[in-house]
Parts: sequence; structure tokens; C-alpha cells
Amino acid sequence: IPNKPRYFYGWNIVIASFLAHIAYAEHNSSLLGLFFSPLKEEFGWNRTSVSAVQSIARVVEGLIAPFLGPLIDRYGPRPLMVIGGVATGFAFLSVTQVTTLWQFYLVRGILMAVGFAFMGYLVTSTAISNWFVRHRGRAIAFASTGTSSANMALAPITVWIILTWGWRS
Repeated sequence: IPNKPRYFYGWNIVIASFLAHIAYAEHNSSLLGLFFSPLKEEFGWNRTSVSAVQSIARVVEGLIAPFLGPLIDRYGPRPLMVIGGVATGFAFLSVTQVTTLWQFYLVRGILMAVGFAFMGYLVTSTAISNWFVRHRGRAIAFASTGTSSANMALAPITVWIILTWGWRS
């Protein structure tokens, strides 16, 4: 009986990382620009005020990164991904309830940034590196395509949702 190649579990990690990168694309892409008009209509916020949330988020992620490395070393990427997913999910739900600019900055700029830092590139690359030696580069590259794929797919979907149900949906 010939040896049948076994399925390598590491590819599940790559798929999970790919999905995390799809979620991260919303946070790290131009999709925010699709919300400029609806937010201006509802709250009167200008583009500068809305886009400042990206700067806040990048600063938060930069401040978290030095602490994230030791947490990955101590606990591994799995619990951090769970924490990040829960925080991001809570932030996505919470951002639909904002009524003031400071709430938008808090939820989208800080809470969502913390969640995405915990499930972002540093954590996913570590998880993949723990599973792969021979095909490490290929695995990380495949997972990273989630961001680009999401940017292509989510823009028209986001526009349709905003036009159909409003920005809060």
C-alpha cells in the first residue's frame, strides 16, 4: 500500500490568517473613503476629521507593537488572535452606534486598532512561521493576499450596502 500524503494542518493556519487579513483590509485600506459622504450627511464631519481616524489607528498600532512581540513569545499567536477577533467584532458593532467624533475616534481609531493589532501581520506571520519551514515564504504570501483580495471585493460590496441599508449596516 503506497503512503498516501497526509494533509498538513499548517494550511489551516494559512487560511485563518488569510481570513484575518481580509478583515484587516477594512482597517488598513481605502474603504474608509466610502464613508466620507454618509458621515458628512449625518454628522457634518469633513473629510479631514474622518480621515484623522486612520492616523490615530496607526499611532495606536505603533505603540502596541513593542508590547505585542513579548505577548506572542509568552502566550503564542492563538489567544492573541481570539482577543483581537473579539475586540474587533465589538468595535465593528460599536462603530454603528457612534454619534460624536470623539466616539468615532475611540471606537474606530483605538479599540479597532487594538483588535487588529492583535490579529494583524505580526501575529499571523508568527503563527505561520511556527508551522512552516520549507514553504514559509509561500504560506505567508498566500495569507497576505487576503488584504488585496478584500480591497478588490469589499469596495463594491460596501458601496452596495451603504446605498441599500445605510452606513451603519
